Amino acid sequence: MERVIGAVIAVILGLIALAGVVYEGGQAMTTSKSNALLSDMAALSTNAHSQFMQSNSGYTNFTTTNTGALITAGILPADMNKGGVATDQWGNAMAFSGTNAQFTITVGGTNMPQDACTSVVTGMQNYQSMSVNGNTFTPAAPPDAVSAANACTAGASIAVTYN
Repeated sequence: MERVIGAVIAVILGLIALAGVVYEGGQAMTTSKSNALLSDMAALSTNAHSQFMQSNSGYTNFTTTNTGALITAGILPADMNKGGVATDQWGNAMAFSGTNAQFTITVGGTNMPQDACTSVVTGMQNYQSMSVNGNTFTPAAPPDAVSAANACTAGASIAVTYN
């Protein structure tokens, strides 16, 4: 009887350990995707600056309808191109808009977990403004973990404006 109880306890402990590994693996995947998005956003904004800034029309052609041209010109990082559609690391379609003096990149949506949104919002750099569910952040008033978590509800989109 003691052997049976010992075996049952060993199986239960093994299942608990396995659940912990799976949970930590999921957390690591979220962190990895958040870091990849931050890196891709930095590359995308740098590429847009270098290829649009000298134009007389500024960033007016930096639009979602011109995604194919943005891909062809090498402005969109390769891992954000899913069959000609600009997508973030969670598979959400991205949106682009531009004016003469600035451009906006929108990421996130239904597939981005709240903790990933919070990580991205607090890690974003070199932006003019960032809007998350109606909450606006700027370099002078950046988000902290609490304000980002409060803004990042399920399905939140993040619109980042650069100049």
